[in-house]
Amino acid sequence: MQEEITQQTEEEQAGETQEAAEQPAEQETEEEKPCWEANPGCGSGECTSICPAYVNRTPCWQFDWKAAMEGMDDMSKSELVKLVQNCPTCPVYQKHPEEIKKVMALVLK
Repeated sequence: MQEEITQQTEEEQAGETQEAAEQPAEQETEEEKPCWEANPGCGSGECTSICPAYVNRTPCWQFDWKAAMEGMDDMSKSELVKLVQNCPTCPVYQKHPEEIKKVMALVLK
Protein backbone atom coordinates (compact mmCIF):
# COMPACT_ATOMS: atom_id res chain seq x y z
CA MET A 1 0.00 0.00 0.00
CA GLN A 2 2.80 2.45 0.92
CA GLU A 3 4.58 1.63 -2.36
CA GLU A 4 1.44 2.45 -4.37
CA ILE A 5 1.06 5.83 -2.64
CA THR A 6 4.75 6.63 -3.16
CA GLN A 7 4.51 5.67 -6.84
CA GLN A 8 1.36 7.78 -7.30
CA THR A 9 3.00 10.76 -5.62
CA GLU A 10 6.11 10.46 -7.79
CA GLU A 11 3.96 10.23 -10.95
CA GLU A 12 1.91 13.27 -9.89
CA GLN A 13 5.07 15.29 -9.21
CA ALA A 14 6.54 14.27 -12.56
CA GLY A 15 3.32 15.31 -14.30
CA GLU A 16 3.31 18.70 -12.53
CA THR A 17 6.94 19.30 -13.47
CA GLN A 18 6.22 18.48 -17.12
CA GLU A 19 3.15 20.76 -17.15
CA ALA A 20 5.20 23.63 -15.72
CA ALA A 21 7.90 23.12 -18.34
CA GLU A 22 5.32 23.13 -21.15
CA GLN A 23 3.77 26.43 -20.08
CA PRO A 24 5.24 29.44 -21.89
CA ALA A 25 7.32 31.75 -19.77
CA GLU A 26 5.47 34.90 -18.76
CA GLN A 27 6.43 37.87 -20.85
CA GLU A 28 8.39 40.60 -19.19
CA THR A 29 6.07 43.38 -18.06
CA GLU A 30 6.83 47.02 -18.75
CA GLU A 31 7.55 47.55 -15.04
CA GLU A 32 10.21 44.82 -15.07
CA LYS A 33 12.00 46.03 -18.19
CA PRO A 34 15.27 47.77 -17.49
CA CYS A 35 15.21 51.51 -18.13
CA TRP A 36 17.36 51.28 -21.27
CA GLU A 37 14.72 49.00 -22.86
CA ALA A 38 11.61 50.77 -21.55
CA ASN A 39 12.83 54.27 -22.47
CA PRO A 40 13.64 54.70 -26.16
CA GLY A 41 15.99 57.61 -25.34
CA CYS A 42 18.02 55.72 -22.78
CA GLY A 43 20.93 53.49 -23.62
CA SER A 44 22.00 55.54 -26.60
CA GLY A 45 24.36 58.41 -27.18
CA GLU A 46 26.12 59.95 -24.20
CA CYS A 47 23.78 58.21 -21.77
CA THR A 48 25.68 54.97 -22.24
CA SER A 49 28.89 56.42 -20.84
CA ILE A 50 27.42 58.81 -18.26
CA CYS A 51 24.83 56.62 -16.57
CA PRO A 52 26.38 54.19 -14.07
CA ALA A 53 23.15 52.18 -13.89
CA TYR A 54 23.36 51.54 -17.64
CA VAL A 55 27.07 50.74 -17.49
CA ASN A 56 26.39 48.20 -14.72
CA ARG A 57 23.23 46.91 -16.44
CA THR A 58 21.10 47.55 -13.37
CA PRO A 59 17.70 49.24 -13.73
CA CYS A 60 17.96 52.83 -12.52
CA TRP A 61 15.36 52.37 -9.78
CA GLN A 62 17.36 49.42 -8.32
CA PHE A 63 20.90 50.78 -8.70
CA ASP A 64 23.06 51.71 -5.68
CA TRP A 65 23.43 55.40 -6.51
CA LYS A 66 25.01 56.31 -3.19
CA ALA A 67 27.99 54.02 -3.75
CA ALA A 68 28.35 55.18 -7.36
CA MET A 69 28.29 58.85 -6.38
CA GLU A 70 31.02 58.34 -3.76
CA GLY A 71 33.47 57.23 -6.43
CA MET A 72 32.74 59.99 -8.97
CA ASP A 73 34.78 63.06 -9.72
CA ASP A 74 33.05 66.45 -9.86
CA MET A 75 32.81 66.50 -13.65
CA SER A 76 31.10 63.09 -13.75
CA LYS A 77 28.70 64.18 -11.02
CA SER A 78 27.76 67.32 -12.94
CA GLU A 79 27.08 65.27 -16.08
CA LEU A 80 24.95 62.87 -14.07
CA VAL A 81 23.00 65.78 -12.59
CA LYS A 82 22.13 66.92 -16.12
CA LEU A 83 20.99 63.41 -17.00
CA VAL A 84 18.90 62.91 -13.85
CA GLN A 85 17.12 66.23 -14.31
CA ASN A 86 15.33 64.57 -17.24
CA CYS A 87 13.95 61.70 -15.12
CA PRO A 88 10.42 63.13 -14.72
CA THR A 89 9.96 63.01 -18.51
CA CYS A 90 11.03 59.37 -18.74
CA PRO A 91 8.37 56.63 -19.14
CA VAL A 92 10.19 54.60 -16.47
CA TYR A 93 9.56 57.40 -13.97
CA GLN A 94 5.82 56.87 -14.43
CA LYS A 95 6.20 53.22 -13.40
CA HIS A 96 8.65 53.74 -10.50
CA PRO A 97 8.09 57.31 -9.26
CA GLU A 98 8.92 56.76 -5.59
CA GLU A 99 12.16 54.91 -6.28
CA ILE A 100 13.30 57.42 -8.90
CA LYS A 101 12.42 60.40 -6.68
CA LYS A 102 14.90 58.96 -4.16
CA VAL A 103 17.52 58.68 -6.91
CA MET A 104 16.89 62.27 -7.94
CA ALA A 105 17.09 63.54 -4.37
CA LEU A 106 20.44 61.81 -3.88
CA VAL A 107 21.98 62.93 -7.17
CA LEU A 108 20.58 66.46 -7.19
CA LYS A 109 21.47 67.39 -3.60
